[in-house]
Amino acid sequence: MRLFLVLAVLGNVLLAYLLVFGQQGVFTYLDTKHRRDEMAARLERVENRSLEISREIRLLKTDQAFLERTIRQQTHFLAPREVLYLLPGASGRTAETTGDAAHEE
Repeated sequence: MRLFLVLAVLGNVLLAYLLVFGQQGVFTYLDTKHRRDEMAARLERVENRSLEISREIRLLKTDQAFLERTIRQQTHFLAPREVLYLLPGASGRTAETTGDAAHEE
């Protein structure tokens, strides 16, 4: 009877050790849960970015003003009769002024 009790206690100790430190133990579970949460957050960011890109593509296909503004921002093109003023010390930024008054003076 005593031998059975000792074996049962040793078995319980082994099972407790495996439950905490084993290949499918608590620490592995917590690590897997943390990685899943990180991946879910990354997936949400990617889905949001995908939605933004889809909206931008739709606008580029349908909205002429958006297309023109995007081209001008990315390629620094000027519209007809538009003057670009470069000011020193503007920390690398340029100021654009539109209008006919700049050409008439």
